[in-house]
Amino acid sequence: MNMIKTLSRRQLSLRTAMFSLLINRPIMRRLPLTLTAFVMTSMLAAGIEASPLISIGEGGARSWQQAIADGNVRPVDPNFGGELTLAEIQFFTSMVGPGKFALVAPLVTADLNVQVEAEIHQSLLMQWDPAPGFTDPDDLSIAAWEYVYDVDPDLTNAVIHFSLGPPPLPGAGSAIWDTSLELIDVNGNVRAWFQSMPQAGWVTHWIVANDPNPQPPYTPFFDIGPFDITQVVAIRLDSAAGVVAFPPPPPGSAGPFLWDWMPWNHLSVTLLPQPVDIDIKPGSDPNGVNPRSRGKIPVAILTTPTFDALDVDPVTVAFGPNGAAIAHLQGHVSDVDGDGDLDLLLHFRIGETGIACGDSSADLTGQTFGGQLIIGSDAIKTSGCGGP
Repeated sequence: MNMIKTLSRRQLSLRTAMFSLLINRPIMRRLPLTLTAFVMTSMLAAGIEASPLISIGEGGARSWQQAIADGNVRPVDPNFGGELTLAEIQFFTSMVGPGKFALVAPLVTADLNVQVEAEIHQSLLMQWDPAPGFTDPDDLSIAAWEYVYDVDPDLTNAVIHFSLGPPPLPGAGSAIWDTSLELIDVNGNVRAWFQSMPQAGWVTHWIVANDPNPQPPYTPFFDIGPFDITQVVAIRLDSAAGVVAFPPPPPGSAGPFLWDWMPWNHLSVTLLPQPVDIDIKPGSDPNGVNPRSRGKIPVAILTTPTFDALDVDPVTVAFGPNGAAIAHLQGHVSDVDGDGDLDLLLHFRIGETGIACGDSSADLTGQTFGGQLIIGSDAIKTSGCGGP
Protein backbone atom coordinates (compact mmCIF):
# COMPACT_ATOMS: atom_id res chain seq x y z
CA MET A 1 0.00 0.00 0.00
CA ASN A 2 1.28 3.46 -0.89
CA MET A 3 1.49 6.01 1.85
CA ILE A 4 -0.74 8.97 0.98
CA LYS A 5 -0.14 12.48 2.27
CA THR A 6 -2.83 15.15 2.04
CA LEU A 7 -1.82 18.67 1.03
CA SER A 8 -4.63 21.04 1.98
CA ARG A 9 -4.87 24.71 1.03
CA ARG A 10 -4.03 25.68 4.62
CA GLN A 11 -1.15 23.23 4.92
CA LEU A 12 0.55 24.78 1.90
CA SER A 13 0.90 28.11 3.75
CA LEU A 14 4.62 27.86 4.58
CA ARG A 15 5.94 27.62 1.03
CA THR A 16 3.30 29.98 -0.36
CA ALA A 17 3.94 32.64 2.31
CA MET A 18 7.69 32.49 1.85
CA PHE A 19 7.39 32.82 -1.92
CA SER A 20 5.07 35.81 -1.42
CA LEU A 21 7.70 37.45 0.77
CA LEU A 22 10.33 36.88 -1.86
CA ILE A 23 8.38 38.69 -4.59
CA ASN A 24 6.94 41.35 -2.25
CA ARG A 25 10.06 43.46 -1.75
CA PRO A 26 8.30 46.31 0.15
CA ILE A 27 7.39 43.81 2.87
CA MET A 28 10.99 42.55 2.96
CA ARG A 29 12.29 46.10 3.35
CA ARG A 30 10.13 46.68 6.43
CA LEU A 31 11.41 43.58 8.21
CA PRO A 32 14.29 43.90 10.69
CA LEU A 33 17.58 42.72 9.22
CA THR A 34 17.72 39.71 11.52
CA LEU A 35 14.20 38.64 10.54
CA THR A 36 14.91 39.25 6.85
CA ALA A 37 17.96 37.02 7.07
CA PHE A 38 15.87 34.36 8.82
CA VAL A 39 13.18 34.50 6.10
CA MET A 40 15.73 34.23 3.28
CA THR A 41 17.51 31.33 5.04
CA SER A 42 14.16 29.59 5.59
CA MET A 43 13.28 30.02 1.90
CA LEU A 44 16.49 28.30 0.90
CA ALA A 45 15.92 25.52 3.42
CA ALA A 46 12.37 25.03 2.14
CA GLY A 47 13.63 24.74 -1.43
CA ILE A 48 12.03 28.00 -2.63
CA GLU A 49 13.52 28.79 -6.04
CA ALA A 50 14.33 32.29 -7.23
CA SER A 51 11.52 33.67 -9.37
CA PRO A 52 12.49 34.92 -12.84
CA LEU A 53 9.25 36.88 -13.20
CA ILE A 54 9.46 40.63 -13.84
CA SER A 55 6.74 43.19 -14.55
CA ILE A 56 7.92 46.81 -14.53
CA GLY A 57 6.76 50.01 -16.14
CA GLU A 58 3.58 50.98 -17.95
CA GLY A 59 0.86 48.49 -16.99
CA GLY A 60 3.30 46.51 -14.83
CA ALA A 61 3.22 45.37 -11.23
CA ARG A 62 5.93 47.86 -10.26
CA SER A 63 6.76 51.36 -11.44
CA TRP A 64 10.22 52.20 -12.69
CA GLN A 65 10.78 54.27 -9.55
CA GLN A 66 9.85 51.33 -7.34
CA ALA A 67 12.25 49.07 -9.22
CA ILE A 68 15.05 51.64 -8.79
CA ALA A 69 14.27 52.07 -5.08
CA ASP A 70 14.27 48.28 -4.67
CA GLY A 71 17.77 48.17 -6.13
CA ASN A 72 16.80 46.08 -9.17
CA VAL A 73 17.07 48.72 -11.89
CA ARG A 74 20.37 50.58 -12.01
CA PRO A 75 22.57 52.36 -14.58
CA VAL A 76 25.77 50.68 -15.76
CA ASP A 77 28.29 53.32 -14.71
CA PRO A 78 31.98 52.96 -15.64
CA ASN A 79 32.82 55.30 -12.76
CA PHE A 80 31.55 52.65 -10.35
CA GLY A 81 32.90 49.44 -11.86
CA GLY A 82 30.59 49.19 -14.87
CA GLU A 83 32.16 47.49 -17.89
CA LEU A 84 31.30 46.50 -21.41
CA THR A 85 30.50 42.81 -21.74
CA LEU A 86 32.56 40.60 -24.05
CA ALA A 87 29.54 40.44 -26.36
CA GLU A 88 29.40 44.25 -26.56
CA ILE A 89 33.13 44.44 -27.24
CA GLN A 90 32.86 41.91 -30.08
CA PHE A 91 29.79 43.54 -31.58
CA PHE A 92 31.05 47.13 -31.48
CA THR A 93 34.51 46.13 -32.70
CA SER A 94 32.83 44.78 -35.84
CA MET A 95 30.55 47.79 -36.15
CA VAL A 96 32.68 50.92 -35.77
CA GLY A 97 35.43 50.12 -38.29
CA PRO A 98 38.04 52.85 -37.88
CA GLY A 99 36.05 54.57 -35.15
CA LYS A 100 36.17 54.19 -31.39
CA PHE A 101 33.64 53.05 -28.81
CA ALA A 102 33.34 53.45 -25.06
CA LEU A 103 30.90 52.92 -22.21
CA VAL A 104 29.69 56.20 -20.68
CA ALA A 105 27.83 57.02 -17.48
CA PRO A 106 24.10 57.51 -18.18
CA LEU A 107 21.51 59.61 -16.41
CA VAL A 108 18.44 57.45 -15.66
CA THR A 109 15.09 59.04 -14.78
CA ALA A 110 11.97 57.06 -13.82
CA ASP A 111 8.32 57.34 -14.83
CA LEU A 112 8.44 60.21 -17.32
CA ASN A 113 5.76 60.63 -19.96
CA VAL A 114 7.93 60.50 -23.08
CA GLN A 115 6.65 61.26 -26.56
CA VAL A 116 8.27 59.59 -29.56
CA GLU A 117 6.71 59.96 -33.01
CA ALA A 118 3.35 61.20 -31.59
CA GLU A 119 3.06 58.33 -29.05
CA ILE A 120 3.40 59.07 -25.34
CA HIS A 121 4.33 56.39 -22.79
CA GLN A 122 5.33 56.46 -19.15
CA SER A 123 8.96 55.46 -19.35
CA LEU A 124 12.37 54.92 -17.92
CA LEU A 125 14.47 57.55 -19.70
CA MET A 126 18.21 57.05 -20.16
CA GLN A 127 20.34 60.02 -21.33
CA TRP A 128 24.05 60.25 -22.03
CA ASP A 129 26.79 62.48 -23.44
CA PRO A 130 29.53 61.45 -25.87
CA ALA A 131 32.65 59.93 -24.36
CA PRO A 132 35.43 62.47 -23.73
CA GLY A 133 37.41 63.17 -26.88
CA PHE A 134 34.88 61.56 -29.23
CA THR A 135 34.43 63.81 -32.26
CA ASP A 136 34.31 61.46 -35.25
CA PRO A 137 30.82 60.48 -36.51
CA ASP A 138 31.91 56.84 -36.29
CA ASP A 139 32.84 57.10 -32.61
CA LEU A 140 30.14 55.34 -30.57
CA SER A 141 29.20 56.23 -27.01
CA ILE A 142 27.40 53.33 -25.31
CA ALA A 143 25.01 53.67 -22.39
CA ALA A 144 23.30 50.83 -20.55
CA TRP A 145 21.11 49.93 -17.61
CA GLU A 146 20.43 46.59 -15.96
CA TYR A 147 17.74 44.72 -14.11
CA VAL A 148 19.66 42.89 -11.38
CA TYR A 149 17.96 39.90 -9.77
CA ASP A 150 17.99 39.45 -5.99
CA VAL A 151 18.60 35.70 -6.35
CA ASP A 152 19.88 34.11 -9.57
CA PRO A 153 16.86 32.49 -11.30
CA ASP A 154 16.49 29.90 -14.03
CA LEU A 155 15.36 31.53 -17.29
CA THR A 156 15.10 28.27 -19.24
CA ASN A 157 11.41 28.79 -20.08
CA ALA A 158 11.45 32.58 -19.98
CA VAL A 159 10.24 35.09 -22.57
CA ILE A 160 11.51 38.65 -22.20
CA HIS A 161 9.15 41.38 -23.39
CA PHE A 162 10.25 45.00 -23.64
CA SER A 163 9.11 48.20 -25.35
CA LEU A 164 11.36 51.07 -26.32
CA GLY A 165 11.21 54.23 -28.41
CA PRO A 166 14.31 55.21 -30.39
CA PRO A 167 14.11 59.01 -30.81
CA PRO A 168 14.10 60.63 -34.25
CA LEU A 169 16.56 63.00 -35.82
CA PRO A 170 14.70 65.44 -38.10
CA GLY A 171 15.10 64.14 -41.62
CA ALA A 172 17.71 61.57 -40.59
CA GLY A 173 15.86 58.60 -39.08
CA SER A 174 16.75 57.47 -35.58
CA ALA A 175 19.37 59.04 -33.35
CA ILE A 176 20.24 55.55 -32.05
CA TRP A 177 22.75 53.32 -33.81
CA ASP A 178 22.19 50.20 -31.74
CA THR A 179 20.02 48.60 -29.11
CA SER A 180 20.62 45.29 -27.38
CA LEU A 181 19.35 42.88 -24.78
CA GLU A 182 21.87 40.78 -22.87
CA LEU A 183 21.62 38.08 -20.21
CA ILE A 184 24.51 37.81 -17.76
CA ASP A 185 24.99 34.60 -15.78
CA VAL A 186 26.51 34.00 -12.37
CA ASN A 187 29.94 33.42 -13.92
CA GLY A 188 29.90 36.62 -15.97
CA ASN A 189 29.18 34.84 -19.26
CA VAL A 190 26.79 36.54 -21.66
CA ARG A 191 24.01 35.72 -24.11
CA ALA A 192 23.28 38.81 -26.21
CA TRP A 193 21.07 40.00 -29.06
CA PHE A 194 21.77 43.24 -30.96
CA GLN A 195 19.75 45.40 -33.34
CA SER A 196 21.62 47.77 -35.64
CA MET A 197 20.16 51.07 -36.79
CA PRO A 198 16.65 50.75 -35.30
CA GLN A 199 13.91 52.88 -36.78
CA ALA A 200 12.54 55.78 -34.78
CA GLY A 201 9.30 55.21 -32.88
CA TRP A 202 7.85 52.98 -30.20
CA VAL A 203 8.21 49.24 -30.80
CA THR A 204 7.75 46.09 -28.74
CA HIS A 205 10.07 43.09 -28.84
CA TRP A 206 10.05 39.55 -27.49
CA ILE A 207 13.20 37.51 -26.83
CA VAL A 208 13.04 33.80 -25.95
CA ALA A 209 15.82 33.48 -23.38
CA ASN A 210 16.80 29.89 -24.12
CA ASP A 211 16.87 30.24 -27.91
CA PRO A 212 20.58 30.68 -28.73
CA ASN A 213 19.94 32.09 -32.19
CA PRO A 214 19.28 35.44 -33.86
CA GLN A 215 15.71 36.62 -33.18
CA PRO A 216 14.83 39.29 -35.78
CA PRO A 217 15.19 42.20 -35.72
CA TYR A 218 17.81 41.31 -33.09
CA THR A 219 19.95 39.40 -35.56
CA PRO A 220 23.57 39.82 -34.47
CA PHE A 221 23.78 37.20 -31.72
CA PHE A 222 26.58 36.27 -29.32
CA ASP A 223 26.78 33.39 -26.84
CA ILE A 224 29.86 33.97 -24.68
CA GLY A 225 30.25 31.04 -22.43
CA PRO A 226 29.52 28.43 -21.58
CA PHE A 227 26.46 30.48 -20.70
CA ASP A 228 24.36 29.12 -17.78
CA ILE A 229 20.66 29.89 -18.41
CA THR A 230 19.79 28.38 -15.01
CA GLN A 231 21.64 31.09 -13.05
CA VAL A 232 21.04 34.52 -14.55
CA VAL A 233 22.08 37.47 -12.43
CA ALA A 234 21.06 40.39 -14.67
CA ILE A 235 19.31 41.56 -17.81
CA ARG A 236 21.15 44.41 -19.56
CA LEU A 237 19.70 46.81 -22.12
CA ASP A 238 22.02 49.17 -23.97
CA SER A 239 21.91 51.88 -26.61
CA ALA A 240 24.71 53.44 -28.62
CA ALA A 241 24.94 56.65 -30.60
CA GLY A 242 27.59 58.35 -32.69
CA VAL A 243 28.58 61.99 -32.54
CA VAL A 244 25.57 63.31 -34.40
CA ALA A 245 23.22 66.24 -34.14
CA PHE A 246 21.51 66.58 -30.80
CA PRO A 247 18.02 65.02 -31.02
CA PRO A 248 15.09 67.08 -29.74
CA PRO A 249 14.63 66.59 -25.97
CA PRO A 250 11.80 64.30 -24.86
CA PRO A 251 8.58 66.37 -24.98
CA GLY A 252 7.26 67.15 -21.51
CA SER A 253 10.50 66.15 -19.79
CA ALA A 254 12.34 68.34 -17.34
CA GLY A 255 16.09 68.93 -17.73
CA PRO A 256 18.94 68.40 -17.60
CA PHE A 257 19.13 67.27 -21.21
CA LEU A 258 22.15 65.34 -22.37
CA TRP A 259 23.39 64.57 -25.89
CA ASP A 260 21.25 61.53 -26.63
CA TRP A 261 18.41 59.65 -25.02
CA MET A 262 16.37 56.45 -25.15
CA PRO A 263 13.12 55.56 -23.32
CA TRP A 264 11.80 52.14 -22.30
CA ASN A 265 8.18 51.91 -21.21
CA HIS A 266 7.98 48.27 -20.15
CA LEU A 267 10.09 45.26 -19.15
CA SER A 268 8.60 41.91 -18.25
CA VAL A 269 9.72 38.32 -17.97
CA THR A 270 7.09 35.61 -18.26
CA LEU A 271 7.40 31.85 -18.50
CA LEU A 272 6.43 29.49 -21.28
CA PRO A 273 4.31 26.61 -19.96
CA GLN A 274 6.39 23.53 -19.20
CA PRO A 275 4.88 20.31 -20.62
CA VAL A 276 4.15 17.75 -17.90
CA ASP A 277 2.85 14.18 -17.92
CA ILE A 278 -0.68 13.67 -16.62
CA ASP A 279 -2.86 10.57 -16.26
CA ILE A 280 -6.65 10.99 -16.39
CA LYS A 281 -8.40 8.29 -14.35
CA PRO A 282 -5.21 6.42 -13.39
CA GLY A 283 -5.53 2.69 -13.99
CA SER A 284 -8.18 3.09 -16.71
CA ASP A 285 -7.66 2.38 -20.40
CA PRO A 286 -9.37 3.98 -22.21
CA ASN A 287 -10.02 6.94 -19.93
CA GLY A 288 -13.79 6.98 -20.07
CA VAL A 289 -15.61 10.20 -19.19
CA ASN A 290 -19.38 10.75 -19.06
CA PRO A 291 -19.84 14.50 -19.63
CA ARG A 292 -23.31 14.31 -18.02
CA SER A 293 -22.05 12.74 -14.82
CA ARG A 294 -22.38 14.62 -11.54
CA GLY A 295 -19.38 12.81 -10.14
CA LYS A 296 -15.71 13.63 -9.91
CA ILE A 297 -12.78 12.57 -12.06
CA PRO A 298 -9.24 11.92 -10.76
CA VAL A 299 -6.27 13.33 -12.62
CA ALA A 300 -2.65 12.67 -11.65
CA ILE A 301 0.30 14.95 -12.37
CA LEU A 302 3.22 12.56 -12.69
CA THR A 303 6.75 13.02 -11.42
CA THR A 304 9.40 12.33 -14.05
CA PRO A 305 13.20 12.55 -14.08
CA THR A 306 12.89 16.17 -15.25
CA PHE A 307 9.85 17.33 -13.25
CA ASP A 308 8.73 16.99 -9.62
CA ALA A 309 4.92 16.94 -9.43
CA LEU A 310 5.09 18.03 -5.77
CA ASP A 311 6.35 21.43 -6.94
CA VAL A 312 2.86 22.13 -8.35
CA ASP A 313 0.61 24.42 -6.32
CA PRO A 314 -2.73 22.53 -6.34
CA VAL A 315 -4.84 25.66 -5.96
CA THR A 316 -3.58 26.99 -9.32
CA VAL A 317 -4.52 23.88 -11.29
CA ALA A 318 -7.38 23.97 -13.82
CA PHE A 319 -8.72 21.06 -15.86
CA GLY A 320 -10.77 20.77 -19.02
CA PRO A 321 -12.02 23.35 -21.53
CA ASN A 322 -13.73 25.35 -18.78
CA GLY A 323 -10.75 25.24 -16.40
CA ALA A 324 -12.41 23.47 -13.47
CA ALA A 325 -10.74 24.06 -10.10
CA ILE A 326 -9.84 21.16 -7.83
CA ALA A 327 -12.93 19.78 -6.11
CA HIS A 328 -11.54 18.97 -2.67
CA LEU A 329 -9.36 22.03 -2.17
CA GLN A 330 -6.54 19.59 -1.56
CA GLY A 331 -4.23 17.25 -3.36
CA HIS A 332 -3.11 13.73 -2.53
CA VAL A 333 0.49 12.59 -2.81
CA SER A 334 1.11 8.98 -3.78
CA ASP A 335 3.02 6.82 -6.23
CA VAL A 336 0.22 6.73 -8.80
CA ASP A 337 2.14 5.04 -11.63
CA GLY A 338 4.16 2.65 -9.46
CA ASP A 339 7.56 3.90 -10.59
CA GLY A 340 8.90 4.58 -7.11
CA ASP A 341 8.44 8.36 -6.95
CA LEU A 342 5.61 10.51 -5.63
CA ASP A 343 2.93 11.99 -7.88
CA LEU A 344 0.15 14.53 -7.25
CA LEU A 345 -3.44 13.24 -7.50
CA LEU A 346 -6.26 15.79 -7.89
CA HIS A 347 -10.04 15.50 -8.34
CA PHE A 348 -12.40 17.66 -10.41
CA ARG A 349 -16.18 17.85 -10.77
CA ILE A 350 -16.94 16.54 -14.25
CA GLY A 351 -19.78 19.00 -14.81
CA GLU A 352 -17.39 21.92 -14.25
CA THR A 353 -14.73 20.74 -16.70
CA GLY A 354 -16.57 21.60 -19.91
CA ILE A 355 -15.72 18.21 -21.44
CA ALA A 356 -18.27 17.56 -24.20
CA CYS A 357 -19.45 14.48 -26.04
CA GLY A 358 -16.96 13.58 -28.74
CA ASP A 359 -13.93 15.17 -27.08
CA SER A 360 -10.86 12.98 -27.47
CA SER A 361 -8.49 14.69 -25.03
CA ALA A 362 -8.47 17.04 -22.05
CA ASP A 363 -5.84 19.51 -20.86
CA LEU A 364 -4.61 20.51 -17.42
CA THR A 365 -2.86 23.78 -16.59
CA GLY A 366 -1.37 25.26 -13.44
CA GLN A 367 1.85 26.55 -12.00
CA THR A 368 4.54 25.57 -9.54
CA PHE A 369 5.20 27.30 -6.24
CA GLY A 370 8.06 29.06 -8.05
CA GLY A 371 5.74 30.51 -10.71
CA GLN A 372 6.55 28.12 -13.57
CA LEU A 373 3.50 27.53 -15.76
CA ILE A 374 2.69 23.91 -16.63
CA ILE A 375 0.46 22.20 -19.17
CA GLY A 376 -0.41 18.55 -19.71
CA SER A 377 -2.84 16.55 -21.85
CA ASP A 378 -4.21 13.01 -21.92
CA ALA A 379 -6.61 11.08 -24.15
CA ILE A 380 -10.23 10.48 -23.13
CA LYS A 381 -13.21 8.60 -24.53
CA THR A 382 -16.61 10.10 -23.82
CA SER A 383 -19.61 7.94 -22.96
CA GLY A 384 -23.28 8.35 -21.99
CA CYS A 385 -23.88 10.66 -24.93
CA GLY A 386 -26.84 8.80 -26.44
CA GLY A 387 -24.95 7.64 -29.51
CA PRO A 388 -23.06 4.46 -30.45
